[in-house]
Amino acid sequence: PEYSVLILPNLPVGAGSSNEQGYIFAHPSTMTLDPDVMLTFLYDWVLNVAEHAYWNLFLVSPYTGAGNMKVLDDVCDFFTESYGMRTVNVTGIAMADSAQVAKLAAAAAKLVPGGGLSDPLFEMNGGVLETSMMLSLNPARVEPDFRDLDPVPIRSFEELTTTANANGWPGYFGAPAKATPELGREVFSILADAHAGIISSTVAGIPW
Repeated sequence: PEYSVLILPNLPVGAGSSNEQGYIFAHPSTMTLDPDVMLTFLYDWVLNVAEHAYWNLFLVSPYTGAGNMKVLDDVCDFFTESYGMRTVNVTGIAMADSAQVAKLAAAAAKLVPGGGLSDPLFEMNGGVLETSMMLSLNPARVEPDFRDLDPVPIRSFEELTTTANANGWPGYFGAPAKATPELGREVFSILADAHAGIISSTVAGIPW
């Protein structure tokens, strides 16, 4: 209650989509911005926020691709170093924490029958975690035939690139057919707790 919190509108843009890992720059499953365009846009956007005297700015992104995270990191670093404004890529910090990734892996192992999943970091792009999150939020928006999709297992960033570059790549990684709304709710809970902890620690001046 002692803080004034402004929740800004969602920005339906991102950079560095997963299909670009395979040098496919136009794929039916994605709409993306050039990283330099997104960087310039976010610079101006954050400046407008700062002018209204909000000096703690926390960026949260549902897309954790390396290219997107780098743009958010660059924006945060610039405003922190140039203006002393506490600007934090909360998602980047949360997903770089091996403990959080381990929690996601444990949730998937507990709630997904049969196992056989990729590393949680590679299940996020249309895989079991993202599909589960959508099933928990709005199941009507998930095509019923997701249960028939073949798995596209990924075990490394090198494998991600070669898979995305292969002819006939379906546009997702992991095992979306194993998704459940129960797992989606658990994923949201884990991510919400991680993000809230980072934000609270930052405002209180406590290292993460």
